[in-house]
Parts: sequence; C-alpha cells; structure tokens
Amino acid sequence: MALSTPLLVPSVSSKGFPRDKEGVPESNFLVNQARDDLNESLLISAYDLHGNHLEGAGIFLEGGRTALFDMPQLLVIDSGGYETGPDWESGQADREDRGVDRAYNQDGYVSILDRLPDRPVLAVSYDGPDIDPESYEAQIDRARRLFDRRGVASDMLLKPERPGAFHSPRALTDAAPNLARFDVIGFTEKELGNSLVARLTTLAKLRTVLDGAGITAPIHVFGAL
Repeated sequence: MALSTPLLVPSVSSKGFPRDKEGVPESNFLVNQARDDLNESLLISAYDLHGNHLEGAGIFLEGGRTALFDMPQLLVIDSGGYETGPDWESGQADREDRGVDRAYNQDGYVSILDRLPDRPVLAVSYDGPDIDPESYEAQIDRARRLFDRRGVASDMLLKPERPGAFHSPRALTDAAPNLARFDVIGFTEKELGNSLVARLTTLAKLRTVLDGAGITAPIHVFGAL
C-alpha cells in the first residue's frame, strides 16, 4: 500500500441519520452516491457493520467483493463506540439518536474483528461509553490485548486520562515507548484543546513526545481541524 501523509480520511456513520421503513439509515444512500470518488481512503464503523447499516456489509464480512469496501486503498474500521455514545463531533448539529443499539459494546466489536476478511484494514482500538476513563498505560495494555493474535493493522486511539479533560503531552511521556506495538496513534480533535490554535499546539507537542520515544507511527486526528 503506497499512501503518503497528510491524508484526508472521509468517514461515514449512521449516527443521527433517519432510517427508511426497513431500518436502513440515510447515510448508506449518501455514501453510495460518493463511493466512486472514495478510492484513496474511507473510515467506516464496526457498529454499522454489526447492524448491517451499510450496503454489502454482510458480503464484506464473508470475504466477498463489494464496490464500497474494496475501492479504497485504505479501509479504516472504527470501533463503533461513537455511534452508541452521547457525544457528537465538533461542529456537527445534534440530531436524534434514531434506533441506536445500546447493547453494542466491546464484545460486539471483538465479534466484528474476528469476522474481518483476510485483506488489509486498519482497525481502531475500542473507546465506547462502556469503558471508564483509564490511564494511558491501561488504555495501551487493553488495546494490546485486543489486537494480539489478530492480523490487522492497529490504530491506537488514546483518550484523556480524566473525563472532560484535554490530552496532556507531559502525562503521555512515560507511556509513549509502549506505543511501539501500534501502526497509527489516534487522538480526537475535540480532546486536543478548546480552540484551533490550542489543538494544533497540543498536536505538535504530542508529536514531539512520540518522536522522543522513538515512535514513528503517523498520527490520526479523528474529526476535522
């Protein structure tokens, strides 16, 4: 796979979208309209694979070929915690949680990981609302156990150690060397700071911490700066 950074990764999620009489969310229609242009990268949610909210999800999980899942050079599988949680992406107008499956949790994500076909994907560590805030070390250990013995590239999505806080580059310093096991290191943009300048500053400091620990993995910013 020959992709260079910076890379814009389009994403699709059923969260907040109305559904037709068969329970298919409007987002499925929208992404199919755009799929011919999604030949570089795409992020989809394991929650939507689990609920069959994307056309061809079942075929994909059975190893079949589909236009949506096979066209992107890089297919990122998010854990699905966003779809079941109360938060919305920054700048996104709150919409109704229409028919959300609140029973979906880390076990549901594991079941999707175990069904992924034998083809290149980048899987994100689990960060659903059923997981309490943890130290960076605990998050890394939990993700390591999740990805061990699973043949997928790994995207370690780190969360702040305290609820409602922003990421602390200084606090990450001791845990940073343990990130060597992962292929990509992720942060959500809204947890980097409360302004564009603050977010960019924190991002630069986090990159410095990673570089200092010998971590050359690229950073994945979830959301949109």
